[in-house]
Amino acid sequence: MRFLISFLLFASFSTFDAQITGSSCYTYYKESGQCVSVRKCKTIWKLILEAPRPLPERLTEYIRNSQCGNPQDQSICCRPQDIEGNEPVNPQPSVNRNTGSNGISNHRNLRLLDLVNCGSATGDRISNGNQTSLFEFPWSALLGYENTFGDVEYRCGGTLITSKTVLTAAHCIRDGHSSRLTTVRLGEYDTSTQQDCQSNARDSVCAPPVQEIPIRSTLIHPDYDKNRYLNDIALVRLQYSADTSDFAVKTICLPITQQLLRSNPQSFVVTGWGATEQGRKSDVLLKAKVSLHPHDRCQEAISRLSKRVQITEAHLCAVGVGNNVDTCSGDSGGPIQVAANFNNDVRIVQYGIISFGPNSCGNSGTYPGVYTNLRHFLTWVLDNIS
Repeated sequence: MRFLISFLLFASFSTFDAQITGSSCYTYYKESGQCVSVRKCKTIWKLILEAPRPLPERLTEYIRNSQCGNPQDQSICCRPQDIEGNEPVNPQPSVNRNTGSNGISNHRNLRLLDLVNCGSATGDRISNGNQTSLFEFPWSALLGYENTFGDVEYRCGGTLITSKTVLTAAHCIRDGHSSRLTTVRLGEYDTSTQQDCQSNARDSVCAPPVQEIPIRSTLIHPDYDKNRYLNDIALVRLQYSADTSDFAVKTICLPITQQLLRSNPQSFVVTGWGATEQGRKSDVLLKAKVSLHPHDRCQEAISRLSKRVQITEAHLCAVGVGNNVDTCSGDSGGPIQVAANFNNDVRIVQYGIISFGPNSCGNSGTYPGVYTNLRHFLTWVLDNIS
């Protein structure tokens, strides 16, 4: 176990600034912490002991980015309340000022969220601008629109947040669609195949058939402003519950805990079937890594495109990591997400919804992508799930 931890946590230590064990530091979530032995950090040590073997890549990445001190000391930047021997401080979830609510932790509809299984997936190979693996993002949804000929086209994305609710962008429901939103497809991976399968050196695995569920109703945020890209958030209610009993369809976690409400992740993963750098939509679900972009610089860039748009706390801005890495047409409504500590386990948590950006995709170095900041709308979301 000692050799395994040393290898996983500290093989790439040279990429981080060294700190002295026992000194102050900042955690993976940019919280104040203390540099201590990994065995003394209760939450992280518990993750290491209880995680499946081999350790999922998103867990090893989280641990590597939490390291501090001398690599031989196997030190981790740990929150004070998580250090062995310290009393916990404010252990219960509480509200962040961005939510506009005084009671997220006590909201009556929290019971409708699957807090045990949300955000868990079997695919662990997160990388930049690449194809996803089967079952890696099982909360991904496609919104289907029926045209005048009776054909269904999939032009927006979304995420499953309860077994009967999909989260998406308001403009996916209201704007620019002559056809009618009729269905949600779940458990999809490759839209060009009847059955999705993947093989490795040892065996082959196939997904169950996709779930095509009719829509019961939609709800757009009452203050949605399409001209100023404000409050670009909506809920799609399904006629019946999705089957979340297999690996292909799961719900994603929402940032409802105190730690997630207050955290400030600097990098995220976006996913979608939108246009690629070749100019056509992808058959396979794609992923890309993006970095948080400061609001002031985002406003400066977006102002060159439109003077009407004001970047507020209800937005997140992010730029692609690498060449031609960006969200694009057809990605709208999909998630910006990150692997995070959710109730002492590493889960995928959704922080925002793909909203808008420049018409020319892949220019995120010049024009960032803009996302609806989900934490700002948690009360509205919880109020309206059923």
